[in-house]
Amino acid sequence: AYAALDNDYGMKIIESSNLNYVLSSDTKSSGNGGYDVQLLGVNNSGTMNFANVHGDLFQNGCQGLMQTSSGVNIVYGETEIATFSLFDFFFYMFDEMGGFLREKVFGGTGSDALFDVIETPNGDLIGCGYSNSFSNGTVPLNLVVVRTDSLGNLQFVKEYGGNGIDIGYSITTALGGGYYVAGRRTNADE
Repeated sequence: AYAALDNDYGMKIIESSNLNYVLSSDTKSSGNGGYDVQLLGVNNSGTMNFANVHGDLFQNGCQGLMQTSSGVNIVYGETEIATFSLFDFFFYMFDEMGGFLREKVFGGTGSDALFDVIETPNGDLIGCGYSNSFSNGTVPLNLVVVRTDSLGNLQFVKEYGGNGIDIGYSITTALGGGYYVAGRRTNADE
């Protein structure tokens, strides 16, 4: 077990480019208060190579982890930007050994969260989740597709959905170009 005395739970584990494993988790035991993001590196025998925490005094919700072709570990999800605020999207970027590189937080005045992120052929990041920030909060939640460059600088956010709750949980490359998003659609009129 790699957890400590409070609520800690793993979100995703991947095999890294150096044939070890990287695990993303939320931790309340370590960090700056509330839930923070923890990145653990584990070798093939289960020995921990590193354990690094990143966060702030606000709640940070880790939803996943991916590793880019250049070896950057990207943890993503939703984060408060003030106590009890609505969530914004976040990327926390770490090198192959878990060293913190940079943080990107972006969103609008509504609720924003990322549930899956992949790398495009040119090294950009594209992800899906939910938002109502970019529709001025006029709908409960829309499925959202977000694209950034490799450093997490926002290129676009597109919302899709109706008057119910629409959420994107998984994104993958489509045959012939483009992307498929799997998620949930709820019609508020039903």
